[in-house]
Amino acid sequence: MPAAPEDFRPGWLRFRRQYVIGPRPFALTPDWHIEPLWDGRLLSAHPDLERNVYRTGDRQIVVLGTVFDPETPDASQAEIVARALESASGPQALVAATYRWVGRWALLAKWPDAEIGLTDPCGLRQINFALEPGVLWLGSSPEIVRQVNPSELDGTSDKVSFYSEDRFRELESPWLGAETIYSGCRHLAANHWLDTRTARMVRFFPDRPVRSVPVADAVERATVILQSTLAAAAKRYPLQLPVTGGWDSRILLAASRPFAGTDRIRYFVDRMGVCPPDHADVRVPQALSQRLGFALTVENSLAPPAWFEAQLRENVTLSRTLPKTNAIYTKLLPGETRMNVNGNVSEICRCFYQQRMGKLWGEPTVTRMLRVMGFAGSQFAGRALEQWLEGLGPQMAGTGLDVLDMLYWEQRMGNWGAQYPAEQDIAVEELSPFNGRDIIMTLLGTPAVLRQGPGYPVYAQMAERMWPGIMEEPVNPPEGSIDSAGRVISEAWRRWLAY
Repeated sequence: MPAAPEDFRPGWLRFRRQYVIGPRPFALTPDWHIEPLWDGRLLSAHPDLERNVYRTGDRQIVVLGTVFDPETPDASQAEIVARALESASGPQALVAATYRWVGRWALLAKWPDAEIGLTDPCGLRQINFALEPGVLWLGSSPEIVRQVNPSELDGTSDKVSFYSEDRFRELESPWLGAETIYSGCRHLAANHWLDTRTARMVRFFPDRPVRSVPVADAVERATVILQSTLAAAAKRYPLQLPVTGGWDSRILLAASRPFAGTDRIRYFVDRMGVCPPDHADVRVPQALSQRLGFALTVENSLAPPAWFEAQLRENVTLSRTLPKTNAIYTKLLPGETRMNVNGNVSEICRCFYQQRMGKLWGEPTVTRMLRVMGFAGSQFAGRALEQWLEGLGPQMAGTGLDVLDMLYWEQRMGNWGAQYPAEQDIAVEELSPFNGRDIIMTLLGTPAVLRQGPGYPVYAQMAERMWPGIMEEPVNPPEGSIDSAGRVISEAWRRWLAY
């Protein structure tokens, strides 16, 4: 079993599952994929990154990452991409065509009069971009963009202060806004496309009212999307699902029922060196496995060595060393080939910030949002949220969307939510089945009171519909929990939740 960098192929871990697009090739090893696109653009991609290039008439597209279409679970990714481009006469039509997509992907598409970059709904696979004179570079991380377009750390004092503070690290380094720590490098924000001809981000959502959906219809629609997404994924990859005591873990376990007991899925819970054997997030999965009859492996992942942490820092901007970093290292050692299934994104629909904002007795002003996010008094965070609200506000009227749902969607998931999948790229590919615009909008169309704790009625109905009896074990017992991403809640965050 590999335990040192020399045990791996030379250069294989560097920027694993990453890409860069620009006028010159970038290849760390002979295995890197170099492909001409159009107008002098070249795609350079690590060999483990899924990619599809399709051309039809005067339209062209490159999709990087994984895409599933729950409406056609038997379709290959190439077929899904081709169908979307053939129906897309322009940028807005392409966005509409991707409403059905679930996965973690980024794309570049070209028509005679337009070229755009676009990401999955939460930007879990990012597009970072920077300009050299007259040339636009696109890449999966600021670190890889710096390799082709060198840039210096942005020394703006409020920004440096923001990411240097202890609370930033204690809260797992949740970035805000579309800037990065480097001068001249930005990342494409969720619900925007990048106009590559002007290097300008264009907001395309929200663009319509949220359609009210009867609960029974929403439950049926959402469960079909989740089950079909896992069916589509299981046809291409063997899967692994972490099972804890949380809500999103329970929903995904229920959706996986057709594959339980087959070699297409493996269930596990990882103590990550910090969770005691009798913790609820170990006891509840064990009770579920006994009640429902699926095999569960209890793991306790290893602390990574210094070389691994150094490699993560080179690959991912502001990478972290957390208990869940142990899990990444442990997945790397045996050469894990299973796709990891993760419950993130669901929190957008579970009124995450509304329930915490209730402690603040008032409207969600920037000051109050900063407080609920843990960044009260931060100049940089305040500036980022003010700019975000300025761009979002004009499009919120009449949509029926809650600004706090959008805060979680675009700022929390679009930044913090994208960090762990990027860190995991060194070891495994990840799928968040809730990361599809169709399922998000379906659930947001139900009454908010039915998507809130402690009972989360819509979610309880979804789980029980997919796997009867699954709700007979408690969800999130009160002693504390590890969420579906395997995150041990920090003591600082616990103190805030107890406020």
